[in-house]
Amino acid sequence: MSDTIRKITMFPADLWAQISDWRWKHKLNTEADSIRNLIAAGLHYYDLLEDPAFRQAERDATERLQSQG
Repeated sequence: MSDTIRKITMFPADLWAQISDWRWKHKLNTEADSIRNLIAAGLHYYDLLEDPAFRQAERDATERLQSQG
């Protein structure tokens, strides 16, 4: 018996386009690899949000990027 879990998920077309663009930019072989990487990154990001210093650094970076635009 496999230790993996299969899920069927629906994505809005615009989100799927972003995922597809990200996949090709990062040269990942499969759509499944792309989704696994993005989910892992999202989970890591939410862990980082629990750190007040990270939240402040993110606010500072966001303000810096918005002022450049």
